[in-house]
Amino acid sequence: MILETDKLGPICIEADSAESLRWSELPENMLFFRHICKLCSDYPSIFLAYSATKDVKDIAQITAQGFTEFGINVFMPPYAVPICAFSQAVALRNAPIGIYLSKDDKHRGFLLTAIASHGALFDLRDVNNEKAALNLSKTGVIGETNMTDAYIENLAGLADSGIEPGIGFKEIRIPFPHIDELIKTHKNAQILNVSDKNGLTATIGDDGQQLTITDTQGLTVSTEKIASSIMTYLQKERFARGTIIGQNPLLNQVIDEENYIEVKDSIYSMHFFAASCDLLLGWWPNGVIAHQGSSCFGDGILSAIYYIEALRSI
Repeated sequence: MILETDKLGPICIEADSAESLRWSELPENMLFFRHICKLCSDYPSIFLAYSATKDVKDIAQITAQGFTEFGINVFMPPYAVPICAFSQAVALRNAPIGIYLSKDDKHRGFLLTAIASHGALFDLRDVNNEKAALNLSKTGVIGETNMTDAYIENLAGLADSGIEPGIGFKEIRIPFPHIDELIKTHKNAQILNVSDKNGLTATIGDDGQQLTITDTQGLTVSTEKIASSIMTYLQKERFARGTIIGQNPLLNQVIDEENYIEVKDSIYSMHFFAASCDLLLGWWPNGVIAHQGSSCFGDGILSAIYYIEALRSI
């Protein structure tokens, strides 16, 4: 089935508008900001995290300071984290709202993505456009919080520690040093740590969503092929079931129409529906694959694990 939806998508801001949240004064950003204010009028705290792209951390710190000027407390990790890990952290804490900051390469600015208490994008039907009163006489505080330990445990729990030996990664580039170190020391994530000099090369995107794989011939493996291999593996070897979400059926495979959602407008619709159905796998051609048990956002690290497991199970 083909579905479209109305969701509160990310807003794009310029670096010079981050100070004192000047971006909130622009008409196109007012709905986004008013919704934050409404949620924070009762619980004046937000979680904020950022991608591993250069310069994003500085903008995140300026943004956090801007929120405190509106009396809002900000809790954020001291390092970049994947958006899927952040999504899980927001949901586990049942936080009213989380804000994820990443680079917008298309417009050379930055993206602010609002994440609801269930770890997904807000439905516009739940967004409040009314002005809310904040306590501007009181300055908020900035505190640190851990947003990776639960993600690593969940990741290791989804990996198959008893998978057969076989092809592995010659190199896997993870732009999150803290997570990379945790993976290296976790006994159930060794599939990513055993180097195969004749293996594949994997690169994880700066927001943790995208997975790019080059094969032993140096050719890039298409996202469609990666997602199709993972889907087949999960269904046949792990007996997993659920809904497939994407732009079109994977490699023209026959998919039960009742368990397939086709989205056309944007990757954000894929994220939205991934959170509101019994997800097996959601994918987008730019390398993003979302997984059952992880998040509605792409999880490049889990995708890498599943792809190797899929190749070893053939």
